Amino acid sequence: MRALFAPEIHRKIFIASGLLAFVSLPFSKFTLTIALMFFFTNWLLEGKWIQKWNRLKSNYSIFFFFGIYISLIFGLLLTQNFTYGVKEITQKLPLLLIPLIFASTKPVNEREKQLLLGFFVLAVLVYSLLSTYFYFSDYRGSGNVRDISLFVSHIRFSLMVNISITIVIWGMSRFRPLSKLRFVLETILLSWFIIYLFILQSLTGLVILMVMVSFYCFYYAFKIKKIFYKFSILLALVLLWLMSASYLFVNAREYFGNRQCIDEIKLLDKTDNGNPYKNYLKDVQYENGNLVWVNLCREELEKEWNARSSIKYISNDNLGQPIASTLVRYLTSMGLNKDSLGVWSLSEEDINYIEQGVTNVLFKEHKIGFYPRLYQTFWEIDQYKTYGHVSGSSLVQRYVFARAGVNIFLNNFWFGIGTGDLTDVFNTYYKENEPRLNPDYWYLSHNQFLTQAVQVGFLGLLVFLWGWFFPLYNQRNSLDLLSFAFFIIITLSMFNEDTLQTHVGVSLTALFYGLFLFSVDSNKSL
Repeated sequence: MRALFAPEIHRKIFIASGLLAFVSLPFSKFTLTIALMFFFTNWLLEGKWIQKWNRLKSNYSIFFFFGIYISLIFGLLLTQNFTYGVKEITQKLPLLLIPLIFASTKPVNEREKQLLLGFFVLAVLVYSLLSTYFYFSDYRGSGNVRDISLFVSHIRFSLMVNISITIVIWGMSRFRPLSKLRFVLETILLSWFIIYLFILQSLTGLVILMVMVSFYCFYYAFKIKKIFYKFSILLALVLLWLMSASYLFVNAREYFGNRQCIDEIKLLDKTDNGNPYKNYLKDVQYENGNLVWVNLCREELEKEWNARSSIKYISNDNLGQPIASTLVRYLTSMGLNKDSLGVWSLSEEDINYIEQGVTNVLFKEHKIGFYPRLYQTFWEIDQYKTYGHVSGSSLVQRYVFARAGVNIFLNNFWFGIGTGDLTDVFNTYYKENEPRLNPDYWYLSHNQFLTQAVQVGFLGLLVFLWGWFFPLYNQRNSLDLLSFAFFIIITLSMFNEDTLQTHVGVSLTALFYGLFLFSVDSNKSL
């Protein structure tokens, strides 16, 4: 088959469609899909099948990578929900086609690689600035901070930010000598992306950031020959982890140890208006160390709240929570009694925060930083230990999701449940075994390796692991530090997320995996 256009035209379409795909990752699933369609169509129309086959044979690890996709096709033989199975196969098509295109096409050169990565970083930068503007202009509090990621999952975007950080580091280390202007701009960019991860408050993104810092420290400590610098880097890394562990320990001790005892609380009988207080001493729920359900006068709360807010006391806040409970928790976090005086002690900003679903004043006081997310995590653990609450708690839910995945996997050990039965089987499990989990939170295992094992069993998991790791091993002499860094980021995300269960996750993985691991000259590092 002859090419439709001249080779240079097909190459320009290849790069242009790749650019559109990389730029679309944080912004639009629609334009991402269009870009991938152009990417594939151009590959078909380009022809040159003999050359493409020869490139594939010289880069034979691609055939092992295909095992990831082929195992899912075999999983269709076991599925009872064939319609969902076909949908699953279709959604994961980029995982098959994009690496195939990169592996069979002439490898990208240095300029093309810089262009693709540069535009991706620019797109991530613009997206982060837009979401930050939204956060400080229209958004109120950190009750649901993930909503500031406007178009894609906040966890998926945190992966993009981490990848962008590694790209900036790659650029700073690769192009020597750096001009002063470029050094300053890239340092600012690097600093901003790190700050943004704290604004986004993604635990997954921050943990991956810590691991990547460790990875780079070990790499440069191993590479540097001078003992003093080698020791300094390793010492700095140890201090970083010790400081992080100390921060975690101190805040955990403060949260769980700094609490009011019943004997220390001044329980009141009546408000200043003469209305009786209610004290529920058996309900041991805390906010900022203060017991929530004491010195409570619902009559005054309802009357005065309705006078101050357009959202009625008996309604829900903007997160769907009973606003009465949100109000009580917020007042408690400020150390106020739950009465008319407490309500009128709130500022207009406090009222807005409560309406938005913010339950603690610290989310107002700590808009930037990791502490609000850490506090929320401690609170979720406390609720699970005290009441067995699961719904709405991301950390506890992950434990429940993983437990569900392990049990389903062990009951279908060798061959799994089939490609199309994931949702049905998990829903059945939750219905029978997790009565406290709201059906709105009946999700998959949130671990891609475990989800894969549930789908195609132990044998299919072995195929997945071999297909995922073998290309890295086989291409190790042709890859640069950036390629290894990307691989670590995506692999780590799979332990905490079903990374390949969404269109953006699949496309993100396929595009960078194809570019970094298959669009390489096997005889030369990029």
